[in-house]
Amino acid sequence: MIIGNNITDVYEETLDQLGKAREQKSQFGDTLEIINYSCCIKDPRAARFIFTENRKHSLKYIIGELVWYFSGEPWITRIQNYSKFWNHLVNEEGHVNSNYGFKIFKKQIPIDDLRHKTQFNFVVDELRRNKDSRRAVMFLNLLDEDYPQMHTTRCLCPILATTPFISNTPLIYLLKIL
Repeated sequence: MIIGNNITDVYEETLDQLGKAREQKSQFGDTLEIINYSCCIKDPRAARFIFTENRKHSLKYIIGELVWYFSGEPWITRIQNYSKFWNHLVNEEGHVNSNYGFKIFKKQIPIDDLRHKTQFNFVVDELRRNKDSRRAVMFLNLLDEDYPQMHTTRCLCPILATTPFISNTPLIYLLKIL
């Protein structure tokens, strides 16, 4: 497990681990693979962005991407002005499948025959009901929506699911990543 005081510490140690990672071939090219990766950020409020000499920064892009995610809008129009990268991942409807904000804040999931709520609201309600719950899961990779398009758009949300829970600490947040 990689343990760092802040996100920058974890990022730099992860780069070191990638230097030792095995090369893996995929349909989109070669990639480096770390199996069973885990990390712990001791003080997530210490630095909310990665600040290191190893990475070029564009504060304009970071802010644009965050605004796009938090808007919950899957359309490319809000993000394409910040990076042309997203133009390669758009589907025929102008949506980007890997917009976490849409999946967390906008998409409605059925609770019963009459009620729907967002995954974010479901998680908040579940943790309020039981702070030790392991049922507060948000699924970001949705089979019925994402898989039919993944070969045409080359866009698949790399985070499969998130599980926030409270256990003798303020918050533990697990990510299941491809």
